[in-house]
Amino acid sequence: MKVAKGKPKTVMTNAAFYQIVIGDPEIANVNPLTDKSFYVLGNNLGTTGIALFDENKQLVGTVDIEVTLDTDQLASTIRASVPDAKIKVGSANGRVVLSGEADDAVAAEKASKIASRFSGNEEVINSVNISSSQQVQLNVRFVEINRQAGQDLGAKYSANFAYGIGGRDVTLDPGTVPGAGNGEIIGRLLSNGLSIDVAIKALEERGLARRLAEPNLIARSGQTASFLAGGEFPIPVSEDNGKISVSYKKYGVSLDFTPTVLKDGLVSLDIAPEVSSIDASASYNIGNISVPGFIVRRAKTSVDLKNGQSFMIAGLLQSQNDITTSRLPGLGKLPVLGSLFSSKSYQRRETDLVIIVTPYLVKPVDPSKKLLEPTDGTQPASNVDYFLNNTEEVKSSEANRAVAMASGSTAQPAAVTTVGHFLDLPKD
Repeated sequence: MKVAKGKPKTVMTNAAFYQIVIGDPEIANVNPLTDKSFYVLGNNLGTTGIALFDENKQLVGTVDIEVTLDTDQLASTIRASVPDAKIKVGSANGRVVLSGEADDAVAAEKASKIASRFSGNEEVINSVNISSSQQVQLNVRFVEINRQAGQDLGAKYSANFAYGIGGRDVTLDPGTVPGAGNGEIIGRLLSNGLSIDVAIKALEERGLARRLAEPNLIARSGQTASFLAGGEFPIPVSEDNGKISVSYKKYGVSLDFTPTVLKDGLVSLDIAPEVSSIDASASYNIGNISVPGFIVRRAKTSVDLKNGQSFMIAGLLQSQNDITTSRLPGLGKLPVLGSLFSSKSYQRRETDLVIIVTPYLVKPVDPSKKLLEPTDGTQPASNVDYFLNNTEEVKSSEANRAVAMASGSTAQPAAVTTVGHFLDLPKD
């Protein structure tokens, strides 16, 4: 029998009883009204039992009691907050159970939070299905930039740029990049209208930057996806019994992200990138075993972006100081006077880790359509093209049409969004 918390309920029995016993009075209170009726008042969420006895202490019967929330009131509150969702409210084992369907993960999460507050921050069983399940592809670029080189580029880079980005023309005159201070070259280029790829490529061609990783991950709205490019380092751990066990520490480039698709194509991202490496200089000894330390640069943030928009995380700096000592052979080792025949040079190297994140809304391709591969519509180069034009394969509209006509292919592009390969399609 279910009883709403804080509300009394009268129960009638077929046989007369003399004594009534409640299993857990903190869950519910029970009081007899007549020899064939009693009422139950729910105190706290949970389950308990009632036993009825006659004058001879013989068991008359038992009643299982489950104290639940006033789900009618909770359902009314959820309907008012998310009117487009078809969410049902129930209870099981003292916990609120949500079922039904919602248009997106935001509505389901909102209903879950309302139910949690309503039940006194108790755990809520959320079984709401998302009717229009959406997937998010996250393109992430980990780029390490030499800060000193970035400053040199801003001061010495002599070139004319005239790019039109979104209807905005920008010209950078020879000389310095305006206002580009130490470690600000990426931000300055982007703020002047250059695309992210152009800025990174310009730095890579001059040895000023290197890409550590460029993962592409896909996750359903509300689900978490992870990426690791690196390894696991074994670390000995001493146990209470004196034995040594081994645990593994991950290192390299890693990423955890959880996308949530909001209304109007807005994507909310919870993202946690990390770049770590083994540092032998920070090692410590456990008996005869040397355990190295780790250099870690990590960030954790939440941001809302539209489909195809990008944002950057920067300022994750790493600094290295090198000291080089030069001595004149023989004389440099003399006591006291040796310093006169020696010299030291100091070099400081700083790198800035820049993380560029771009989300895309994607969906699967219709199973009836064949997916194009990057090599579709290509053919090996002829001897003339190979030796004279230094071409290994031919990509042209004519080649695509010839291949399509020969195979009778009706293939369609593999990408539904702006991500993927762009190939010429056969024309009817």
